[in-house]
Amino acid sequence: MNNLYHRFAVASVGIALGFALGANKEARAATFTFTSTRSYYVVDYNQDGVIDNGNDYPGERYVGLRLSEDGTEELGEYRSSYQFNIANLFLDSTTRIKNAIFRTTIDSIERAGYQATWEAYGYKESSLLFNHGELLAGASVKYSVEDGVTDFGVTQFIINQRIENNDYFWLSLRASRQSFFTLPYQTSLIITTEPITTEPVPEPTTIFGSALTLGVGGWLKRKKSSQQNKTMSQG
Repeated sequence: MNNLYHRFAVASVGIALGFALGANKEARAATFTFTSTRSYYVVDYNQDGVIDNGNDYPGERYVGLRLSEDGTEELGEYRSSYQFNIANLFLDSTTRIKNAIFRTTIDSIERAGYQATWEAYGYKESSLLFNHGELLAGASVKYSVEDGVTDFGVTQFIINQRIENNDYFWLSLRASRQSFFTLPYQTSLIITTEPITTEPVPEPTTIFGSALTLGVGGWLKRKKSSQQNKTMSQG
């Protein structure tokens, strides 16, 4: 019988070690970068909210109000859109989206006043409406190509797409009338995931101590009882 409790104590220690090692296997945050799969620019020449022309061929994309060379005539307002597909973003029951950033750069600046700003919009399907989309974020324009990286927070919009099982969507950029930029053919969407916090997991040392106490304590108790019985039988 002593051997039985001895084995139980050893097994308890082994189980405790297993819990301790398992508790250290924590889910970690991860970052995924997606490149736009399609893009195009559209132009509204008379600024009535309807697209008059556009281009979806590989090449430069334009955003803002373009003026004639002498700056006296408005040649139309441009807006660029980028399609993303995040079907390969795997989220299991223990993971969620923490943050999503729509990132673009400026290839060249034709005009950018000090009041120049731009906005990011999100929508599900391509549309012939120039002003189509849900306003997601705004930002001030950076005035040089060298530091012309701009990030727009689009977290909730991306989460909604995942909930609705719609992995294809569009993000578009519109600049204020005080500016005109040339943008790249492709942009980026950066998504950070994090583990979902559930009930607190006991510390490995606590698990180890509890199992060790249970196993060894029972074994010692049984050993003491056996010694008492042996003494009484000898008496």
